[in-house]
Amino acid sequence: NRTQSSLSSLEQAVSQMQEAARNLEQRDPGIAAASGRQALQKLRDQQKRIERSQGTSSADLVRELGEKAEQLQAQEGEILTQMEDFQRLMPESRQGLNRIISEKDNLQEMLQETEDIIRAAGAAGRRTQPELERQAQEALRALKQEDLERRIEASKTGLLAGELEDAMTGEREIEQSIRRLSDRLHEFDLLVPESGVAQNQRAAADAAALSRELENLQQQAESLRSRQRKSARLGSEPGNQPGNSGSDQIADVNAMRDGLARSRRYAEGLLAPWAQGESWAVDARSIYRQLSRAQIEDFINQPALWQTLVEPARELASALQAQMEMERLSDNAFSPSEQTPPSTYESQVETYYRSLSELIRSRE
Repeated sequence: NRTQSSLSSLEQAVSQMQEAARNLEQRDPGIAAASGRQALQKLRDQQKRIERSQGTSSADLVRELGEKAEQLQAQEGEILTQMEDFQRLMPESRQGLNRIISEKDNLQEMLQETEDIIRAAGAAGRRTQPELERQAQEALRALKQEDLERRIEASKTGLLAGELEDAMTGEREIEQSIRRLSDRLHEFDLLVPESGVAQNQRAAADAAALSRELENLQQQAESLRSRQRKSARLGSEPGNQPGNSGSDQIADVNAMRDGLARSRRYAEGLLAPWAQGESWAVDARSIYRQLSRAQIEDFINQPALWQTLVEPARELASALQAQMEMERLSDNAFSPSEQTPPSTYESQVETYYRSLSELIRSRE
């Protein structure tokens, strides 16, 4: 059963730690220490999996899958960024290469944990919700078809062998697979509707991520324009050659194009049906329309376009965060403190929190 499988994995992690200890004096201490850290993390992860298999609700599992969908995309985005920087700036740096390999190891751990959550969701659905079990089975089949574990290992092997171009091509294909997997994980949301608070939390998170992504893109566009001007100036001077700046600029544009795609996904997350009646829905639709129409070259060549997106995105993120804070205060307004006040002041404390709650609600 699932618990026995997790216990077996737990024993493997313990063995890995013991092996790291035995090899500490025989191998590079840094490698042995890294192996020990990875084994320790596996112990923690396996403990979480055992706990999950022993009674987490289907609603909590679905929520975890939604979180994993975002985490996987963010992790793969970080890997792509690091690979692009490595390819452009430090192909001879062993430290940069080790960092990429470590990030890929983390991605593999996240994928394993995602598979465990899917299996746990399927088991929970078997008891109470057949549709959840069916969707979990489909997700597991899709995960197997993507063959991500093997492809990530192949990517690591290619990087270590110095095959950077092939590794980058493979990485973009991995990104597409991660995106398809994330979309499938979000489909679970339809089976267990979120509470209003959870929906608002997700919207606030999407808006904050959208704002950060657009601000980063704006900075990248400004930096690229500056490098283009410098390259053009140097190229016009006698005896100067632009070198490989053209290929560098292509890599920069591709990286920005990926960032624009992430921005569109965050903006699309704010268009959920439940959000149509919210006060911020009009702003969210406007941002999404602009992101859908424009290409990254438009933003590079027309700097003023950024202001039509960045500032509204910041305001949207700020408004949703303020709404979350208001809801949190409203929910807790009738609850004084976890520490019971002295009996002499109980009446005054209750009056204070009741007044605070009324004030908050009058402003909603």
